[in-house]
This record gives sequence, C-alpha cells and structure tokens, in this order.
Amino acid sequence: MVNIGGETFHELIESNSYYADKTALVRTVFLENGTDVLLITGPGRFGKTLTLSTFCDFLALNPENPGDVSRQENWFRDTEILSDREFCRDYMGRFPVLFLPLKSVACDNFSDSYNALAEAVFSLANNFSYLKSSSVLNDHEIEQFKDLLNCNKLQDQSDKTALTNALLTLTDLLRKHHKINSVLLHRRLRYAANQGRPLRLLP
Repeated sequence: MVNIGGETFHELIESNSYYADKTALVRTVFLENGTDVLLITGPGRFGKTLTLSTFCDFLALNPENPGDVSRQENWFRDTEILSDREFCRDYMGRFPVLFLPLKSVACDNFSDSYNALAEAVFSLANNFSYLKSSSVLNDHEIEQFKDLLNCNKLQDQSDKTALTNALLTLTDLLRKHHKINSVLLHRRLRYAANQGRPLRLLP
C-alpha cells in the first residue's frame, strides 16, 4: 500500500505501506557524524519528519521495561540497520528520546506562537509522566517535572523562564532517572517577514 502523507516510521510499517529503506542513516549519524548537533535541511515534503520519526522509533527506550527492544525488532525487521547487530546492541531502544516536530507552532504573532510552543512542550513532557513517581529524583526535581505538566504555567509570558528552561530541565531529569543522556529531535522553524506584517513562524 502507498501511504500518502504518512509521516511516522512505525505508522508506515504497521499499515504495511511502502517504505524506502533509509535506516542506515541512523548508523551514519552516530558513528560518522562526530558532532553533538546535526542539522538536516531540505524543502517541504522532503521527508524530514519521517527521518526524525525513524530515529525516534529506533532509539527510544521502553520506560516500562528498559532493555526491551521487541518493538524495534518488529518495526525494523528486514531493514538494513537491523543487520548491524553490534550497532543495534549499543543504540537500539537505549535512550530517552524527546521528539518535538513543532509543526503546530506556525502562528501569525508571537503570543500565539509562544502558547503553541508551550502546548507542544507540555504534550512532550506528558510522554514521560512516569517521572512523577521516580524513585531516583528528589522531591524538588519531581516538583520541577510537575511544573512541566502545567500548561498554564508554561504559557505564562510574565515568567518566560518556565518555557525557555523546559527542555533543559526535562533532559536533566531524564538523564538522572535513566543514567544516560537523552536524544532531542525537533523540526526547526523558519522566520519570515512579509511586507511589514508581524513575523510568522513557518513550518
């Protein structure tokens, strides 16, 4: 089946859709890139979100059962990356992954964009709700995490530190809980001015 507009790797696989195997890019980035930050550019509909979701599905650990890679073994069955068992042992299902596409943050003014970004971060933090009962984090750190689950606080523009520090706080808490660094994947937005009108965030 040809899936038109499909953007996430596991959805394509689970719907038995066609997928051009580009999974080897994961290994290239981690073994040959040599930098902490990688920027992938391309025009619209070029597959950037699908590429990021492929990274996410391959790298993301199962918080309920760390070390369980059965999802990855199913999703990536018969792909090139799975043939490299040594790489899979070291990277597959090993990391807390923060996947933040930011496509919804495309508003006509700063205030709406700020609120949309806060909602995106709030939604992201909810993916790690298990941190509320972490036995590794102290009480202060758990309260820090609970603040990330307060969308109204994140949207409060009178104290922008709540949102501007959110991703750093979340990665720090995940690193302490899992004892391994997180992987942050996101779509960067472009800014454009249009004949004197307010700046618009563009996907």
